[in-house]
Amino acid sequence: MSNKKIAAIVITLIILIVSCVGITIFILMRNTNPPSNTAVLQTNKENQQTTKPEQTQSNQLQWKLGENGYVAEGNPPACTEPIILTSPVNLSDATSILYPGQTRGGNYKPHGGVRFDNNTSNVQTVSIPADAFLVAGTRFLAEGEIQYSFDFITPCGIIYRLGHLRELTDKFQFIVDKFPEATTDSRVTFVNPPVEVFKDEVLAIKIGIIGTSNTFLDWGVYDLRKLNEASKDPAYAASHDIQLAQHAVCWLDMLAPSDTVIVDSLPAGDPTSGKNSDYCK
Repeated sequence: MSNKKIAAIVITLIILIVSCVGITIFILMRNTNPPSNTAVLQTNKENQQTTKPEQTQSNQLQWKLGENGYVAEGNPPACTEPIILTSPVNLSDATSILYPGQTRGGNYKPHGGVRFDNNTSNVQTVSIPADAFLVAGTRFLAEGEIQYSFDFITPCGIIYRLGHLRELTDKFQFIVDKFPEATTDSRVTFVNPPVEVFKDEVLAIKIGIIGTSNTFLDWGVYDLRKLNEASKDPAYAASHDIQLAQHAVCWLDMLAPSDTVIVDSLPAGDPTSGKNSDYCK
């Protein structure tokens, strides 16, 4: 058999193998989308990337929402107590704190936030507060500008949500480029398989609404392991959703002592609700 015929056969086999692999990957991806009431994370340690993160299918741990809260499918590790989160932003630059578990703008907000009213450039580094997995996010429009929000879950069952991100670093921009086009609908898109992230990794470099120099970050923390104290009040439980509000916690109580000193010295960001909070006592 001539060398040309051998080469042609080899090329044909390679094409067939690649085609089959492509079909297999497509089928796996089509069959692994989690439902909207499921938080899914992978427990592998093999996909740390700075850009274009590889997402490999491996052992998964799922937290599914039931009538009485979230239930883990699998064996989640115990959280290290007390849980300490690094602030995702430099609190020394902050001008006020938005307290979680209060009404703002006519709507109940289980998440809190940080305001930077002296910052007119919207430049503010946002970093990952704890090792976790990125499981969901959204690309939406607010006042005509694209905004991003991400949900991260730690292996032991703590979710933190960082929102109103304006300009992302390359790794996270690569992920949101696959999201639906931005509209005023802020429903989340699952990141499947999840992407591992690491404490102090830079997530974004600008936040808030640039057009109005409104510089702020939304930040919510949710403990999937148990319902919060506020939910023990029947009136609260009847009027607040179990998916977020009844699992939300006071992240101000989870900061390092040096950050706690700064937060305690700052005024409340909402002029109506002030420091009133269903979670922070």
